Amino acid sequence: MKPLFPLVASLVFVACGGAPPLAPQHGPGHPHGPGDHHHDHAHEGERHAHGHADGHHAGHHGGHEKGHHKKLGPELHAFHEALGPVWHTAAGEERAKKACASAAQLKEKGAATKDAELATSIDGLQKTCGDAKLVGVEEALGKVHQRFHVLADGPKP
Repeated sequence: MKPLFPLVASLVFVACGGAPPLAPQHGPGHPHGPGDHHHDHAHEGERHAHGHADGHHAGHHGGHEKGHHKKLGPELHAFHEALGPVWHTAAGEERAKKACASAAQLKEKGAATKDAELATSIDGLQKTCGDAKLVGVEEALGKVHQRFHVLADGPKP
């Protein structure tokens, strides 16, 4: 009976194979397709949660090249640092709560960019946070994220 234990234990270990892949955070109508945003931000030379290395945005948004965003000014960089931990949380109740908890900080950092559309999108996020069921928070957060990309990457050609 003893020789069977290592075999059974090995089969159980191999069969589990790890966690299932995370679901995409947005659908096909999103500006850059149905990809996901599930990774930790890593800086130059560090490893992302999925084990790949490279620059800060390697693998960001479905595998864009290093230097995905043009050089961000200090205000937009500060906003990105506030938005990133929220946006890169799996979509759902936890992210909605995190977005609402961070809304004041996003508003402060967003105001420093002096972009009226970003401010308007953040105001929309704050309004949805007033709903106890957090209805509309994901959509409003998506608008904030989209506006960040317009500012960071420039308008689409």
